[in-house]
Amino acid sequence: MDWGRAKSILIIMLLALNIFLLANIFLISAGDAFRGQDVSAASRILEKRGVGLKCRIPASANSVGKLFFKETAVNRPAVFKRLFGSAQNPPSFTSPGAKIADGSKTLNFEGDNSFTFEDKHPSVDINLAGPGGNGENIKKLLAEMRLPVSSFYLDGTTNNPDGTVTCVLYEKYGGYAVFDNYAVVTALDGRLASLKWHYKKPENIVPGARKIISASQILLKNYIAGDKAVITSIDLGFMEYKLERDTKELYGLPVWRIRTEDGKTRYFKASDDGGEIT
Repeated sequence: MDWGRAKSILIIMLLALNIFLLANIFLISAGDAFRGQDVSAASRILEKRGVGLKCRIPASANSVGKLFFKETAVNRPAVFKRLFGSAQNPPSFTSPGAKIADGSKTLNFEGDNSFTFEDKHPSVDINLAGPGGNGENIKKLLAEMRLPVSSFYLDGTTNNPDGTVTCVLYEKYGGYAVFDNYAVVTALDGRLASLKWHYKKPENIVPGARKIISASQILLKNYIAGDKAVITSIDLGFMEYKLERDTKELYGLPVWRIRTEDGKTRYFKASDDGGEIT
């Protein structure tokens, strides 16, 4: 074997590899710098339009893809027993929808994967202010109904004028919020006044080839002079806003969620035309 020739080939290969790595580092750095400039320019334009920013505009515009769901069914007897008392026998649930009313309590199953509950004289304990009040007490209560809440997180808490407190929880999957999977809990004096639940089981995220529309583009398109909005948060998640016709596939596409100081929340398509979802 010609060792001199082999060493020369090895040196050439190592040099080529180093050049390739340096080129990639340069391209990544250039891309980050471009996105940084994009964000800075958007901030300046929004400021001129009178739109305030109390949060950072996300710079990432990577491809996200689709989130595929699997239909799941709520364990209705478990939900009924936890809310109405274990001593009561659950009714026979034979149809997709079912409404049960008993005294001050009303439980309404709109379908297999969602329900609402209301209690005009709350009696089910749910301590939001004590230890675990950051959402863990809510998750504990929901888990007792055999609801899949291990990957849920507390997204926000609102003190209402009537003295009640409302907490919103979403599921997080693959690092993104799933805005279709939620629990909305309202409590009065540490007891459950109402509950809204909706859930479809995430199966997997299938990567897409197209990059998402950046948050900067969404803001510049949808917040114009005269809006007088003060933006407090911008985040990316999934929402089932589009389904193909004549198919049973269930999937969510990426959306930008933008919240403002006046309490409004708006959702915008991040993989289509950037329009608002209403």
